[in-house]
This record gives sequence, C-alpha cells and structure tokens, in this order.
Amino acid sequence: MLGLPIEDIHAILDHLPIDTLQKLACVSSIYRVVVINYLNRRKSTLFAKYVEDIIEFNDLLRHTGSVVSGSLALQLILPRASINWLNTDMDIYVSLPQKSTVVSFLSDRRYVEVDTKHASPYYPLSAIHSVVTMVKESKRVDVVISNTIDAIYPIFQFHSTPVMNYIGADTLFSAYPDLSTSFWGLENFSSSQRSGRSIEYMRARAKYKRRGFNIQIACAPCDVKVVGEHVSQGYTHCRKVIRTSDDIDCLRMSLDATKLPEDKSKEGDAVVVWSLQGPCGSNVPIKRSVRLIIV
Repeated sequence: MLGLPIEDIHAILDHLPIDTLQKLACVSSIYRVVVINYLNRRKSTLFAKYVEDIIEFNDLLRHTGSVVSGSLALQLILPRASINWLNTDMDIYVSLPQKSTVVSFLSDRRYVEVDTKHASPYYPLSAIHSVVTMVKESKRVDVVISNTIDAIYPIFQFHSTPVMNYIGADTLFSAYPDLSTSFWGLENFSSSQRSGRSIEYMRARAKYKRRGFNIQIACAPCDVKVVGEHVSQGYTHCRKVIRTSDDIDCLRMSLDATKLPEDKSKEGDAVVVWSLQGPCGSNVPIKRSVRLIIV
C-alpha cells in the first residue's frame, strides 16, 4: 500500500474504522506517520469550515484544554466512506475558567454572540454551566462551558453513546469505539433522568437514528451472558458496568506523529467515571444510582 500515490492511500483509509486505523499505525513508524497525517488532514478539513487558521485553533485547544465534540468528532471516529450527512455547527467544550479566552478568540475572528443559555432550566442537574452560541455568516459555533475546571466533563452525560467522543489538539477519544463504528448505540439513562426526556433530548436521539444509528434502550448483548457474570468480566456494553475515561475499552489515539498511537496523554488530569444506568439485558432495572463524578 505504501507504494501507492497518497490520494489512493487515503481513499483506502477512508473505509477503515478508527480502531483499525490505530492498529495499522502500530505496525511501523512509517505507517504511523501515514495514518496520523491522514487523520490530521481529515481533522483540518472538518475544522476549516469554521476557522481559517487551523494551527492557531489547535493552539487554542491545547492552551485552554478545550475539545471539539458532537457530530464533528463522530465523523472523525467513523470511516469517511460511511458518512452520509454534513455538519451544521461546531461544538467546542470549554472549562469554566477558560470561557472568556475561547469566546474572545471567536469574537476576534468576527463571530458574534447571539444567544446564551444557562444551566437551568435548559440543562437541569447537568455538568453544563452554559452554552454560548456564536455565528459568522452561515457558520455556527456552540461554546459549551463545563461547570468544572475540566472541559470533557459534560461529554459523558450525552444522550447516547455514539456521541461520547472528542477531538483535542493532539488527541482523538471515543468511549464506545466498537459500538459507534458499527452504527450501534445505547441510550444514556443518567442523561434522560436529568433532562426528563425533554423535547430537545428526544430530538437529539432522533437525529442520530436518522443518520443510521441503532440506538438501544436495553444493553441487548448482555442477553447472551449469565446475569452478573458479565459484570465480573468487565463487559463494558452492560449498563451495570462503571466506566472510566482511562479504562482499556476507551480509544484514545495520539494525533502527534512523534508519539505512539496508543499514547495515553489526555486533556487535563481528571478521570471521568460514569455509568449509563437503565435496564440491563436481564430486564432488571438498575436501582443503585451512579452519578457522574470526577476523581
């Protein structure tokens, strides 16, 4: 493959999911450079719709510990050839202390603040402090401010697993890479309990169903296992399993060609702990409430 023109190589990589690309990058230093350059090229293409200077924007993400999430991050997780929708906005997740830095960065580039929604009543019992919507011509950027010093905190309260991903300055992360790249997902009951299954919540889930995702309520794969056994074995698709953002089932890939593809550096020093809650494949609802925390 390495003897092919670069455009032909990228056309082949367009059909590979992110976990396969990570494995390919581990084959040799040459493959690592090819894969990471490919991902950075896709990343730059996604960002270029909203910012003119990609290097400058990456520096902002790096300096503030901010990340890009939502549909745009999901597109970098999925094989490019499987994507059948266009992004309509960019979601930047920012820690509370860095809010002014990111908003000022966008304002200096002719983005205008048009709306600000605070945590209550739009995001009750949420890790979101507020959302600042900024527009420039037809471009829209939502700056989602975490109510903590860690930007990634709200991502694990998303409505379902396909969007529990983010792009950092030098990192690509997915909490459920195998499910997401198979266009499967689980509803996050801890999120629906907070939002009360609002219209906005249901619209968000419906959007990903229209994009081809099979969003399940119960973790059906558990049906093939003995109840309780999959918990002790660490079956990560089960709602009873408590996950952490640094466990082995998360995909965290370095986008820096000087580092190994499985580099474990992450945005901030916090580890996010979460559980999806809700019904397991055994059809027994979870009675213990496991709230999202940072330790």
